[in-house]
Amino acid sequence: MVKSAIDISTSSCIMMEGVAIGGDINIIRSSGNGIFLAYYLNNVKKKAIARLAQGISVIHLYNTNLKSLTLSMPSISEQNRIADFILAIDKSIEKLSSQIDESLQFKKGLLQKMFV
Repeated sequence: MVKSAIDISTSSCIMMEGVAIGGDINIIRSSGNGIFLAYYLNNVKKKAIARLAQGISVIHLYNTNLKSLTLSMPSISEQNRIADFILAIDKSIEKLSSQIDESLQFKKGLLQKMFV
């Protein structure tokens, strides 16, 4: 699969204190909240990171290019609150998605019983 600059600018969080990993395996060490940092990079800074990617047929995001990225980070306590809030929303979305799937399966079962 060919990756674009926007694809390669995706970040992930490893739940290991002070570590976050990006799509091109650039390791960012941070004393802040890794979950917040991953959300921040994937949303606020995604296009800026994509502009730093280099290459035509094979696109890479080099650590030296990432060093030029300017981040405006809130305090660690604020990062923690934001990360907790976003995680709570993600859990709610997962729960609602599960409920929707269960309802669709229930509806499918009812329709099969009605038209047998």
